[in-house]
Amino acid sequence: MLRVIQYNIHRFLGSDGAATLQNITSALKPLSPDILTLNEMDITTSPTAFETLSKSLGLPHVEFYGHVKERYGNAILSRYPLKRIESTPLPGGTELVFPEGTKKLNGDVSKANEKHRIVRGFLVVELEYPGVGNILVGCTHLDHISIQERKIQLEYIQKSFEKNNNINNNNPIILCGDMNALQREDYSKKQWTCLEQRASNNAWNLPQFGDLDILTSNGFVDTNIKNESADATYFTAPTTEKDPLYRIDYVFTKDSDRIALSCIKSKPATAITFSDHFPLVVDLQLEKLKQSAL
Repeated sequence: MLRVIQYNIHRFLGSDGAATLQNITSALKPLSPDILTLNEMDITTSPTAFETLSKSLGLPHVEFYGHVKERYGNAILSRYPLKRIESTPLPGGTELVFPEGTKKLNGDVSKANEKHRIVRGFLVVELEYPGVGNILVGCTHLDHISIQERKIQLEYIQKSFEKNNNINNNNPIILCGDMNALQREDYSKKQWTCLEQRASNNAWNLPQFGDLDILTSNGFVDTNIKNESADATYFTAPTTEKDPLYRIDYVFTKDSDRIALSCIKSKPATAITFSDHFPLVVDLQLEKLKQSAL
């Protein structure tokens, strides 16, 4: 069994600005992840994060891609050896105009009428899983405003994996991330109406769905074990609400002709509330397939 934990850790900062690294590390340790994928990793606010997590969780192999000034982005920590395959900014991304003088998250100060594109990153590694073979593991964090921008990013991710597998012997794939994307079947009519009302109250775009079809139509499988009652305990954000409202953190898998991946368990760890997301815990079974004789 391979345990994957996907977690947007919100820069290891709580809603009050207090550091959460030690609390998160202590909370994740009993879960014993084999792979930990992180979004919103900021080595400026938490310069010791990788050392702390790696040592405490027994994840000695670390890859980090800071797509914003080499300090903020996505990370993959693993119990098993990793080889970096790709690290790149994603195409697309919503463009915003901040008021002049606004200090942006990348540290720059905006000028008059200056446009700022929200840049997202994509990190892919090859993991050496003993006794079975190599697996491609990807970690990303998609645009949070526009479904059209997410489609551009998902198209790139799909084609990137296809290209890498042409080079890397058709490995199975595990794709993790805060996708900021919705699937309509996860929500009851009442829950969806609530999301629409929340978006309207905040002058946001109304919730949309269908962007993740880019993955599923190309052989990726959502590891969520479907809950017929649209139980909110399957949702991953925000932890600041009495009940979480969204399922936006995902782990997708794609089999190869050598290795099949099946989900045994997939559920957020809702007792861990040190970020605005819950960590998503997914247990995968890996099966080495028999090769047909030539």
